[in-house]
Amino acid sequence: MELTLESQGYLEALYRVYLEDPFSLPEEWRRYFSALTLEGSRREPQ
Repeated sequence: MELTLESQGYLEALYRVYLEDPFSLPEEWRRYFSALTLEGSRREPQ
């Protein structure tokens, strides 16, 4: 899947919604953003 500026904007908007109220999104999106958040917390600071 190619990430275009349009799709990037859509994902960013969904992520803002997720941060404000995760349960307003479908379960699939909650799992997706939850996995991103968990993955980011496992990385070591540079």
